[in-house]
Amino acid sequence: MNLLSLNIRGFGVDRKVAWIKEIKVREKVSFMAFQETNRSDIPDSDVDRFWGSSGWVREVVNPVGRSGGLLCLWDPGMFRLNSVVKDPNFILLAGNVKGRVEEVFILNVYAPQKTVDKRALWLRILSAKSVRVGLWIVAGDFNVVRGAEERKNSRFKARCARDFNQFIHDADLCDFELKGSKFTFMVEDFAGVVETALVDFCVEGPPDLILTLKLRHLREKIKEWRDDIRTREDEEEELAKLEVEKLEEEMEVRDLTEEEEWVRLEGKKKLLEYEYFKAKDLKQRSRVRWASDGDDNSKFFHGIINKRKASNAIPGLFDKDE
Repeated sequence: MNLLSLNIRGFGVDRKVAWIKEIKVREKVSFMAFQETNRSDIPDSDVDRFWGSSGWVREVVNPVGRSGGLLCLWDPGMFRLNSVVKDPNFILLAGNVKGRVEEVFILNVYAPQKTVDKRALWLRILSAKSVRVGLWIVAGDFNVVRGAEERKNSRFKARCARDFNQFIHDADLCDFELKGSKFTFMVEDFAGVVETALVDFCVEGPPDLILTLKLRHLREKIKEWRDDIRTREDEEEELAKLEVEKLEEEMEVRDLTEEEEWVRLEGKKKLLEYEYFKAKDLKQRSRVRWASDGDDNSKFFHGIINKRKASNAIPGLFDKDE
C-alpha cells in the first residue's frame, strides 16, 4: 500500500487537482492523508476530482472555523477499516491492509503551533499508542523539525525539537528520510492574499480616498506575494539544478543507485516544469505589453527570448586533454 501525505492548504483548489491526481496514478497511491483542508462538508464531487472514478472511503476532522481540518481517503480494496479515533489534531484509523495479517494503525496528524499544545498532542498520541498493538504508520504536518539543519530562513526552536525527538523515541518510531529536495515551501494562494489584504485594511476618510488607498494597499501586497514566489522558486530551481548536476557527475564514475536515479529524474522533471511556467509567464506578459504598447511590444518580447537563448547556448566544448 502506497500512502501520500500532504498539507494541501485548502481542499478543492483547481490548480492542485491535476498535480495530486498525477502523483496518485504514477505512484499507485491507495491511501491519502491530507492536512489543512480548511473546509467542512467536502462534497463527493470534489473528492472524485482528486481520486478518480474508482471507489473510495473517507474519514474527516472538520476545521475550527477556516483553520485546520484533516482528511483520510483510501481504496477499500486495499485497506479495510475496523475503528477510528478522532481528535482536533489527528485521525487514527485501525484496520487491515491487503496481504498483511496484523492490524495496521494509520495516524494522520496536524500539529498546533504553540509548543505547549504540541507537547500535549504528543502525550495524547503516546497514550493512544500504548493500548494498541500492531504496525503503526504516522504521517502529517508536525509543525516542528528535529534539528537546526532542517530549518532555512526561519527560526529554530530547540525546546520544541527536543520534545519532538523525545516523542519519536518514546513512541518507538522510525523517521524515514525524504527523497528529492531537502527544503520545500508552500505559498499562500492569490485569492487568499487578496482576501487577507482587504480584510486587514482599515482607513477612515472620504470614500474616494479610502478606495484609492485600499487599491494601493492591495497592489503592494500582491507585489510582495509575487516577489516571494519568484524568490522561492528561484531557490528551488537552483537547488534542483545543483542536485541534478551532482548526480550526473557521479554517473561519469559509477552507476547510480535506484534512489539516486529517481532523485535525478525528479530533479530534471522539476527543471522542465520551471522552464514551462517561465515560458507561460513570458507569453502572458507579452500580451499585457501588446495591449498597452502595440507593435513596440515586439522588441520587448523578442529581446527577452533572445537573451534566454544566448544564456542557454553552448558556444563550444573544451577538451582539457588536448
